[in-house]
Amino acid sequence: KLHRSDALSLEQLALGETLGIGAHATSRAQIEPDDEVLIIGAGPIGLGVAQFAGQSRAPITVLDVSAERLR
Repeated sequence: KLHRSDALSLEQLALGETLGIGAHATSRAQIEPDDEVLIIGAGPIGLGVAQFAGQSRAPITVLDVSAERLR
């Protein structure tokens, strides 16, 4: 589904799907503050998940094989 926007750039609109996936994943996971979160993959979707998971105040670990992505 596409949404037109005159207020956002194409780059900002492209992030909408990535962030939407992160929001959906964390919503489905129902993360509680005493949970421990492991995110496998530090790419765009993994970083989106980390942003939303961070709102739960649970400890988060991100795992990736790329040192560059982990930086």
